[in-house]
Formats: sequence, C-alpha cells, structure tokens
Amino acid sequence: LHPSHAGWIRKFIDKLSKRWDVRVYEFSNNGNHLHVLLRAKTRGGFQNFLRVLSAQIAARITGAKKGNAKGKFW
Repeated sequence: LHPSHAGWIRKFIDKLSKRWDVRVYEFSNNGNHLHVLLRAKTRGGFQNFLRVLSAQIAARITGAKKGNAKGKFW
C-alpha cells in the first residue's frame, strides 16, 4: 500500500480499461488485494485486462524484469 504504488495502480487500471474496452465503476486498493467493480464488452477483453493487470502489478511490486524473476509474489 505504498503511495507510489497506489497511484501507479490507479493510472494503470485506467489505461488498461481503455485498451481492453472495460468500464470500471468502482475501485478500492486495500494494500494486499484490490476490489474492482467493472463491466467488459467482451470475454476476451476481460481476460486480457485481468491477465495484464495481475502480471504488471506483480512485476512492478517485486521489481522483476523479463527473464529475471525476483522471488515469490503470489
């Protein structure tokens, strides 16, 4: 729940919602988990939204880079 991560996560959710045509109605960052009320236009868009969001949050928090894992996150 570091403030720099919280701001980045909010902006990233907005960015992904536009990319995958997902409407976010409510969002809450509770430190160790997120609550998101959303509606997706397509199943594929919803799946892509969740896949990219979870992967990028884990990489950002742990500092991992492609091909260089940094411990366990999930």
